[in-house]
Amino acid sequence: MSEKTKILSLHSGGQAPTTKVTAVPDSTLAVTLTVRQLKELVREMLLEERVKNGEVQPKLLYNTEEAARLLGVPETWLGRAARQGIVPCVRMGRYVRFTANNLESYIEKLRETG
Repeated sequence: MSEKTKILSLHSGGQAPTTKVTAVPDSTLAVTLTVRQLKELVREMLLEERVKNGEVQPKLLYNTEEAARLLGVPETWLGRAARQGIVPCVRMGRYVRFTANNLESYIEKLRETG
């Protein structure tokens, strides 16, 4: 076993805690995830692997729901931020879409402004 072991504590239903990482004295790493967070993490890892293997093409455009999930923000917040020009987006008529580059540039802007 490696010097760092990941321990996942799953909580279903009720008031599940947010993701929490804790260092334990014996050099293990304890990670607490909700079942939903774990499913999303596994789904993302599987998709990355399929893209890497050339089985699927990465998406060119994400809708508001998908982009909000990637950013970890509410869909309503992202829609409002796009309308206000805070988060860059692509407009196709009445549809608002986001490229991976749009999302990455927004995150980079946040890093720069602190």
